[in-house]
Amino acid sequence: MKKTKIFCSHAKADLKELVSVKTSWLSELHEVVCTKLGVENTRTPYEILRDQNGMLLGGDEIDEEIEAGIDACNLALLFISEAYILSENCAKEVELLLERGKTVIPIEMEKEWYNYESSIRTSY
Repeated sequence: MKKTKIFCSHAKADLKELVSVKTSWLSELHEVVCTKLGVENTRTPYEILRDQNGMLLGGDEIDEEIEAGIDACNLALLFISEAYILSENCAKEVELLLERGKTVIPIEMEKEWYNYESSIRTSY
């Protein structure tokens, strides 16, 4: 079975671990997406391609693994946060996705989602 490959584009800053939950808001969201798509099941028609370790380095070039993921994907999910908008590296990913004619689905992240930890501290 041919799998639909989904590239997840996000800002490295959004992987910052929240002390209260020992993970990042983006990792939590990613886990939900993977669960809903059933990517752990070998019979699922989906495969997620994701830069979990900040493979995209500074400078003008996109890392070979990121470029390979973009080339291999059928569509891309863009997790748009404030950090994403400010990231030159994310802009390079989007530019490459569009140049390669990939289907792009932007997901605008609510500020409250990635400010979860600070909202916990201020709610007391």
